[in-house]
Amino acid sequence: MTGHGEWMSNIETSKSSKIILADDNVIDAAGIGDVVIRKDGKEIIVIENVFYVPGMKCNLLSVGQLVQKGFSVSMKRIC
Repeated sequence: MTGHGEWMSNIETSKSSKIILADDNVIDAAGIGDVVIRKDGKEIIVIENVFYVPGMKCNLLSVGQLVQKGFSVSMKRIC
C-alpha cells in the first residue's frame, strides 16, 4: 500500500476497496495499480496490484505477498 499516486502506473480507480488493518481500523483504497522500481533511470522491478491509499503517510510492504508473487527476500544486518 502506498499514498504516492505518482509512483503508480496502470492504476484502476474503479477497483476501490476497504482495507481492515491489524488493529481493526478500516482505511479506503482509492484504486489498485503497479509500482515501478527504477535504478539509474532503468526499470528493474514492477510490483503489481498495489493499493493506492491517498493520505497514507508510510508505505506498507508485505514480505509474504512479495514471496507469493515470485520475489525472493534477503535480509542482512547493516551495523
